[in-house]
Amino acid sequence: MSESSTSRNVSGEDEVTDLCRDLIRIDTSNYGDHSGPGERAAAEYVAEKLAEVGLEPQIFESHPGRASTVAR
Repeated sequence: MSESSTSRNVSGEDEVTDLCRDLIRIDTSNYGDHSGPGERAAAEYVAEKLAEVGLEPQIFESHPGRASTVAR
């Protein structure tokens, strides 16, 4: 494996690690009463990342604050 492809792989791995770390830091606890603090924040974070790569994500809520991100 050449040095440039190795660097590219590490960079991709670092990007995935950063993305996962950021998502884990968002408190998406579900208490069963729609009072979870961060589901909307997590959905917005994912939508932002998808938009950065040219997708057009949409956020849907089943209840206020209970959000999901969808992209095609």
